[in-house]
Amino acid sequence: MAKFARVFRTVHMNRWLGCLLLLLVTTSNAAENELTEIRAALRSLSLEIDALKTEHTALSSRLRATENQATTADPEDAAISVGDHDLTGARRLEEDSATSGKASLDFNGTHLRMTAPLAVDGSVTATGAVSGASVMASGAVSGVSMTASGAVSGASMTASGAVSGASVAASGAITGNSLTTSGAVSASGAVSGASVTASGAVTGASVAASGAVSGASLTTTGAVSVGGDLTISGNIYPSTVIAFSATSLGYGAVAGYAGGATLPFNVEKLNLGGGYSTSSYTFTAPVSGVYSFSVFVCSYGAYSKIEFIIANNWDGVRNYGASFYTSQSFTIIRQMTAGQTARPVAIAGTIGLQDGYSASSFSGHLIAAT
Repeated sequence: MAKFARVFRTVHMNRWLGCLLLLLVTTSNAAENELTEIRAALRSLSLEIDALKTEHTALSSRLRATENQATTADPEDAAISVGDHDLTGARRLEEDSATSGKASLDFNGTHLRMTAPLAVDGSVTATGAVSGASVMASGAVSGVSMTASGAVSGASMTASGAVSGASVAASGAITGNSLTTSGAVSASGAVSGASVTASGAVTGASVAASGAVSGASLTTTGAVSVGGDLTISGNIYPSTVIAFSATSLGYGAVAGYAGGATLPFNVEKLNLGGGYSTSSYTFTAPVSGVYSFSVFVCSYGAYSKIEFIIANNWDGVRNYGASFYTSQSFTIIRQMTAGQTARPVAIAGTIGLQDGYSASSFSGHLIAAT
């Protein structure tokens, strides 16, 4: 009986040991499976990381290629078009600024603002304002307004608003609602705006404003048109100066000219514009305009008479001498067209054109071109 009991206990214990062993084997297999799944997940994550690294490398290469292309491209390709939100050039400027620390660039979708010079090898185009310490472009600069504490320069400048800077210069035209500078306004083309104000010179092929134009000097090869005031602290020099003066020598103290003879003022004292001829004793108007003429002669014979002829017709001006050695003179203002002639003639009597002091003279000048 005791032997049977021992055998029973042995068998019963072996059954428990077998169950425990089976439980351990099952648990070990589950852990191994979970570990295998973790390894597979890690391998998949590693592949995704490798793919992201490859994509990052490709994007970096493309960005470097784009920057190199923008650096070596034509000027027009380097343009910054804010209206189209093309920020390739702006990003490059921002990166350069961040590296050099020389500039600050801000773009809010409409306005492009810089605290340092904006220099572009092409054109600058904005639907909003263009502003900076200075704005410089080899191409055109256009925007609603242009403002700089330094210079504003470009091939041409167009703004529907104001253009202002320390100086404003363009190899083409400058157009804005108003042009204001503490320096000069200079353009090889037209300068136009509601008003043009400069402490320096205003220079352009033509200058036009619906308001005031003011500057230290105003220089143009074309027209100046002002709807308001024209204020210049310097001088105004006309591009066309026409003036002449002539006396008579070599005809003796007493010389008689009658019957409509042109008085021979043969010594040129002044002839700006080339209008007077010392051979025909006649002035020919180089340009259409308003002219002033003066004639002074010494009358020798009694009842002498001189008249003024314009375009070969008596102009209605006549002067009489009533005694010996009396003076005859008149000054008239007439409007003439280019090519018309003017000359004084003797109608009657004897005219003494000169004595020892060359007193007689014929002179004139252009008051204003028309």
